[in-house]
Amino acid sequence: MDRRKFIEIYGMFFTATTLLSFNSSISEEINDVVIDDKEKRDDYKLLNIPIIKAFTIGLNAPSAHNTQPWKFEIINPLEGLLYVDETKLLPKTDPSVRQIHISCGCFIEALAIGSIGIGFESEITLFPNDLYKHEDIGKKPVALIKLTQNKSLLKHPLFDYIFQRKTNRSVYYSDSFSKEDFEMVKQNCNIFYSQITYFKDFKEIENYKSFFSKAMQIEFNTLSTNEETRRMFRFNKNEAKIQRDGLTFEANGLNGLSLFFAKAFTKNTIESWNNKLTIEKGLANFNKSLDSSRDFIFFTTTNNTLLDQINVGRDFYQFCLSLAKNGFYCHPLNQVIQEYSEMDNIRKEFEKLTKTNEIKKIQMIIRIGRAKKPYKSYRRHIYDFIVQS
Repeated sequence: MDRRKFIEIYGMFFTATTLLSFNSSISEEINDVVIDDKEKRDDYKLLNIPIIKAFTIGLNAPSAHNTQPWKFEIINPLEGLLYVDETKLLPKTDPSVRQIHISCGCFIEALAIGSIGIGFESEITLFPNDLYKHEDIGKKPVALIKLTQNKSLLKHPLFDYIFQRKTNRSVYYSDSFSKEDFEMVKQNCNIFYSQITYFKDFKEIENYKSFFSKAMQIEFNTLSTNEETRRMFRFNKNEAKIQRDGLTFEANGLNGLSLFFAKAFTKNTIESWNNKLTIEKGLANFNKSLDSSRDFIFFTTTNNTLLDQINVGRDFYQFCLSLAKNGFYCHPLNQVIQEYSEMDNIRKEFEKLTKTNEIKKIQMIIRIGRAKKPYKSYRRHIYDFIVQS
């Protein structure tokens, strides 16, 4: 569809008569954003085997592109192994598999906190067969988890927020996240492995925002990375319900008319997804959300090994739960630190500005704020993750 035709059709929808005729559809989409569907996540309370209960709680963790890149081997009712699922990698946007391992760190921390909530201590041994090479991903475990029952355990203070935490990519309210809020959030969680830097200076933030916007533009306009996103995109409710992973328009912060038109005009084809107008609209929505943000945090490590990546994921997840406890949301903005060739130039500029590099690495970048309650993404069923030894 060319630009003129699109504008003609798009404009047609804004007549009063047409808006009224689509009122029920739009209302349905708006409601879908704010109503949590219990069927979207398996309920650990309905399961009996402790290690499977713990793994099920861990599935509430966030992951890159909502890939849920985990698979589990059950050793016995109290022990299991966590692996990266090699079929869920993002080779175009995450060729180093760094973000996938951060996702594993988030899962491990969710499991550790969740286990306490069901009366078990967790002993977690990272890389029990030693650190592995890229070709060993999916073959060697990320972690060995052993549970020990302890009825005297008190529920972890962040346990309830495992089920309330959500990534929020929408526009944030104008009331700001203050220095006092930052200190409160830090006090409510344990950060062991990362340096957290909080940015408040207006000029500094505006400079960073320009990098984040340019990086997103590169990702949109690079065919291979944009296509990787399309393959992880679920274009309607039925796709999302069946696949139970990936991204959606709702999870990207769209609602109301924006959601309606995105679904009406964006199709699951190479031509539609990579259409100039589609990309421009996607980038405009991203920049609108970005521009509403006043507060940003970087998670940095002095080294960039697999172990560092797992551990920064644990820190990041604790911080996310503490944000939820204090009424805030966050949205990762990691495009500018991704390690593929089309991003190299701007990433190196950004590393020079932030005095970091591929070793002293900024692992996570997030924006923080208050916003409307976001869409709750699906997770696959627990038994879809379990593999035989």
